[in-house]
Amino acid sequence: MLTRDDLLQIRGVVKEEIQSAIRSEVRDVVKEEVQSAIQTEVRGVVKEEVAVQLKPVNRKLTRLQKDMTLIVKDYTNAIVHVRKRVEKIEDHLHL
Repeated sequence: MLTRDDLLQIRGVVKEEIQSAIRSEVRDVVKEEVQSAIQTEVRGVVKEEVAVQLKPVNRKLTRLQKDMTLIVKDYTNAIVHVRKRVEKIEDHLHL
């Protein structure tokens, strides 16, 4: 038969083992949660920082696109004008 002291010792050993296992599990879970939270926060900060840094670049790109559109439009109009002149000259010269 087990005495009261034996049962208390067994209880103490079991309690220590359970606490050790729980600490280990809690430590792992907390570590994973903290890493996940840090990664999420870092991603958010990086996205914001990139957006702030790209804002002037996006403005310049938009301006360049507008300028290119105007240039293409002007060249197209000039080509059409020259083509009409050539047609008039050819008609005049009967070519």
